[in-house]
Amino acid sequence: MKVVLCTAPVEAAHSLASKLVAERVAACVSVVGGVSSVYRWEGEVERAGESLLVAKTSDATVGALAARIAQIHPYSVPEIVVVDVAHVNAAYAAWVDAETRQEGFHFESPKEFVASVDEGSVRGVVPRAVSRSSCMEGSMKKKKAKRKAAKKSTAKKTKKRRK
Repeated sequence: MKVVLCTAPVEAAHSLASKLVAERVAACVSVVGGVSSVYRWEGEVERAGESLLVAKTSDATVGALAARIAQIHPYSVPEIVVVDVAHVNAAYAAWVDAETRQEGFHFESPKEFVASVDEGSVRGVVPRAVSRSSCMEGSMKKKKAKRKAAKKSTAKKTKKRRK
C-alpha cells in the first residue's frame, strides 16, 4: 500500500479527490484544509492557502494515481509525494487493494511518467501550460498590484515632504 501526498488549491481539492476515487486510482482521499504553503516560484518567495490531499492506493495503482494527478491538477508542477507504508491494518490494506482494482477500467499513463515509475519510484511530472502561480494569479496579482501602489504612494509622499 502507498500513501500519496499532494497539495492543491482549496477550490479544486474536493473535485480532484472525487475524480481520483471515482476512477479507482485511489481508494480514499482525505482532504486536509487550512494548509499554508511557502515556496519559491519563478524567483519569488510565495505563500498560498492550500489543501493537502492524502490519497491511499495500492502498490499496483500508484503509477496510475500519480500520472492522473499530473494530468488533472491545475498546477503545472503539482506536488506528488509517494510514501511507502511500513505498517498497516491488514483489513484496511485489503480494502484499498479491492477498491483500486482496475477491472473494466482502462487508464493509459503518459509515456513521460511511465518511464520514471518503472524505476520503482515516482519522479516524473507531466508538464502542462498552467502554472502553479497562474492558478492563484488572481490573488497574487492583486497582492503585487497593492504592493506597487503602496510603493508609489510612499514615493509621492516622500517627494511632497522634500518640497
